[in-house]
Amino acid sequence: MIDVHKIKELFELWPKDPDVFIVDVAVKPGNRILVLIDRIGGLKISDCASLNRFLESKLDREKEDYELSVSSPGADSPFKVYQQYKKNIGRKVKSVTKEGKIYTGILATLNENIIELNLDQKSKKEPKEKSVCIDINEIKEIRVIISFK
Repeated sequence: MIDVHKIKELFELWPKDPDVFIVDVAVKPGNRILVLIDRIGGLKISDCASLNRFLESKLDREKEDYELSVSSPGADSPFKVYQQYKKNIGRKVKSVTKEGKIYTGILATLNENIIELNLDQKSKKEPKEKSVCIDINEIKEIRVIISFK
């Protein structure tokens, strides 16, 4: 079975734009390899195709057969790596902390491991915090809220 670490090492050898980053690698039964990548500023289909060709050139089907898929994580997928926080500054997100607190708002800043969310103000009758700072290590799940307005 092909090793996840081998795929990650090959990714580091791939001549790429420095804004492209790896989100996840999974090797499933039957050597089904799934590589998720993203880019600050938005991923291009050509990025996926280029990495796919590069990995194909480095893996030997004669030695070990495999199925390879390179794609983006999807717009509604939860964040898995630090770079996704950076990429989504200025976008509306929903965050659930490990304590179970839910926050919805604009991802305003990222300073080391602390994010600041400018919270949605749903009720003007009661005073609410306008923003909250959260350590990303305390986040159970965070994802972009997609709006079609």
